[in-house]
Amino acid sequence: MNFISLRPTHIFLLITALLCGCGQEHPQADGVPPELSWQLQETTLKTGSRGISTPDDNTIWVGSQRGQYALSTNGGGSWAVRTVEGADSLDFRDVAAFSAQNAFLMSAGPGERSRIYKTVDGGSTWTLQYRESDPNGFLNAIAFWSPESALAVGDPIGGRLFLLRTADGGANWTPLPRENCPEMAEGEYGFAASGTNLAVGKKGRAWIATGGTVARVLRSSDYGQTWMSAEVPLQQGAPAKGIFSLFVDEDARMWAVGGDYQTPQDTSATLAFSENGGVSWQRLSGAGMGYRSCIVRTRLGGKSWWIAAGSEGSSASRDGRRTWFPLQGPGFHTLSVGPGGTVWAAGADGRIGRLVALIP
Repeated sequence: MNFISLRPTHIFLLITALLCGCGQEHPQADGVPPELSWQLQETTLKTGSRGISTPDDNTIWVGSQRGQYALSTNGGGSWAVRTVEGADSLDFRDVAAFSAQNAFLMSAGPGERSRIYKTVDGGSTWTLQYRESDPNGFLNAIAFWSPESALAVGDPIGGRLFLLRTADGGANWTPLPRENCPEMAEGEYGFAASGTNLAVGKKGRAWIATGGTVARVLRSSDYGQTWMSAEVPLQQGAPAKGIFSLFVDEDARMWAVGGDYQTPQDTSATLAFSENGGVSWQRLSGAGMGYRSCIVRTRLGGKSWWIAAGSEGSSASRDGRRTWFPLQGPGFHTLSVGPGGTVWAAGADGRIGRLVALIP
């Protein structure tokens, strides 16, 4: 199915920007940057989606409920919506894709509902690589250092965070020894909200965001064998509060977003920043954002942008810190940036969106 063409509101914004631009930035009177707009896709997907991966500029994988996933291999020009055999009761909350052929789907849920599948033929067949056996297990996210090496994180079991490692492309997923896994406070856990409470970096670095009774970022520099932690001054102290997403740039500067998904309009303490790879954190005040479950950085229209999204809406910033603008359009649960900078989003009711720059 083709994605929706520019709507009249988009055309109006484009004409207005061209008439008034004259090579300069002219934000609208209400502070919304006119350069960016969401284009909603037309697909047959109707279920909520919290996992998305864009390995190249043409390929978009979206994980969804009822064992479904959506795949486009032509930049959103058309979409295939399929169900993984034997998984129609599962909720695929994270996707890690390396091409249109090679991808992983992770489902979240109690016990054996937490699973990891892999395809090497574009979804024609799927191999079940991991099924959780502990009834207290609940996977949150997966992230890959390379196509062979990855980490998966789940809710704590017996007071310690649950971690899985693979070094052979998922043929074997092995739980890390309990003594190597971070101790968690009572009521502290991760959120399987967008597949982005786990981030990985060069040379075996990894970061995990938590919430609930306390909001922390856990960090490792040895592929998860040892961990350190830092408290983050974001909303915490209740089951729906905490950090939901992390973004790490090439200089190990970090952004954390979150809030309270039960009161998504609450704009207090939803954004934090670290200059030193998560060792220490400062809350960024004045962003005016409510609950956000995902944050990414990209380059569109010749400019750098930070984009944060949540169930009730999305926001954009040129500096990632002082000034954020609300974006027109619906909310999304999760975001992914393709190699060329295109931002894709997925959310409730099968909603998939592409962020475009109206002014080249």
